[in-house]
Amino acid sequence: MKKLALATATLAAMAGTSAFAADTYRAEVGVGYDQISPDGGDDIGNYNIYGDFYFKEVDTSKGPLAEAAFLDKASNVGLTYADSDVDGSKAAITLDTRIVLGEKWIIEAAYTDHDETSIYNIAGGLYITDNVDLVVNYADRDTASDLGVKAHGVHSVGSADAAIAWTGGYTETSYDADIDNVGVLAGDFTYYFNKMLGLGVNAAFASDGDDNTNTYGIHADWFVVNNVELSAKYSMTSSDFADTSMLGVAALVRF
Repeated sequence: MKKLALATATLAAMAGTSAFAADTYRAEVGVGYDQISPDGGDDIGNYNIYGDFYFKEVDTSKGPLAEAAFLDKASNVGLTYADSDVDGSKAAITLDTRIVLGEKWIIEAAYTDHDETSIYNIAGGLYITDNVDLVVNYADRDTASDLGVKAHGVHSVGSADAAIAWTGGYTETSYDADIDNVGVLAGDFTYYFNKMLGLGVNAAFASDGDDNTNTYGIHADWFVVNNVELSAKYSMTSSDFADTSMLGVAALVRF
């Protein structure tokens, strides 16, 4: 928690020096904390600190501020540090990138180092329209691999900068051991009242053919000013074995 407090203080200081930034940004830094509460078990705290650097200035005038990089087809490279308050836990460090070529073609890659496990991700896709993309992803780690497809879109509705954003996808995990494959169908829907404020719902359904796990959640994203975002989320997960809830908060600064 001391690391999270230090990172939050740094964000606050940065926000104080750039609260009146222009309608573009080149980088962003965020922190987040999630508390997972399993029924009958001890709470688990997870936190992360991340930064993204964009190869060109991102235009925020095309729709909701939370969707600016997507709508501007911006390429970036990012770094994430994630850890847990569980005794003996090891931090995970992820380096990732998203490249958009010719205003259409998408290439994504990521590498995660966690304890003695390495995870490699590679993805490719395209913008079907200026505000809808489709990406196919493959991930490989020591004992399993994932193959998935995901689509994302943002659409203006009505007036006064209102919009809707949606994400839908399916991922199948295959294990090296004699374990049944697990399929996950997931989706998210967010309504933006204006460029600054969005409220959303999400759901995920996982199954290996015998056991099922279902997750339902809500989230809110609010840009206090053009370059400072606060967000919160809550979800409930039920499975054939146990139920779990999760509450998360995050903050982000762009500059």
